[in-house]
Amino acid sequence: MLVVCCVLPMASSVASVRAEEGYVARQEGLRTFFDALSASLGQPVILSKAAARRTISGDFSLAAPQQTLERIVRQMALIWYSDGQTLYVYEASEAKSAVISLNTITVQKLDAFLRSSGLHDARYPLRHDGLRTFYISGPPIYVDLVAQAAQFMDNQSAGLQLGQQRIGVINLRNTFVADRKYELRDQSITVPGIATAIEALLKGENRGVDAAINKDGEEHADGMPSFPLGGAGCLRTRICQHDRAAEHCSRCGSRQYPRSGLSRYQ
Repeated sequence: MLVVCCVLPMASSVASVRAEEGYVARQEGLRTFFDALSASLGQPVILSKAAARRTISGDFSLAAPQQTLERIVRQMALIWYSDGQTLYVYEASEAKSAVISLNTITVQKLDAFLRSSGLHDARYPLRHDGLRTFYISGPPIYVDLVAQAAQFMDNQSAGLQLGQQRIGVINLRNTFVADRKYELRDQSITVPGIATAIEALLKGENRGVDAAINKDGEEHADGMPSFPLGGAGCLRTRICQHDRAAEHCSRCGSRQYPRSGLSRYQ
């Protein structure tokens, strides 16, 4: 028992001495240094090819690994990012930037997701105009992660899911929504619009299609018009377009027959 009591303090003192000694590097590759530092950081370190070619020399304390990391990257002009599982290190010249536009969600919502998931890094903020476009610059892995998160969240919110039905907005440019009727000699010709075509496809759903044509040219700032549900009955899918061609013809007093080159003057 006496021998054991003497050995334990000795082993403890050796461990503390090793922790105080830290790490000594003499023209070693940066990858070797970070391999030693990763154990103290508690996560693996991945270096880019450019950063791995660098060498390092000096005496480094491993008692405060985070401080050692920040000091080394500052002195060697490196950039880094950690997602909580892995730490990525790059040369400063490898920094990546991107301008990303969102269609359905706001930048604030994306930023809130990054914060709640632990992926946000305050050193690389999302600089935006208060609307749906933002600029980001930082390590390539972080910029790619933010871009992928923005695309995923934007696509998830692109449509409003209600039961088995999905509501969406279709912007038509070279066709029209409602049916159009033309008189050619003694015949009345009806050219079906997109609403009629979709209604035929949805006959099995027992739901109609209500076509609404927006002729005032006004676009909604948020990119999504309001969708009135119209009571507790069945849900009607609304299709909105900017029918500028029809409005132009009504003003000039003529109607153009699609794909035929014929016109009827009133």
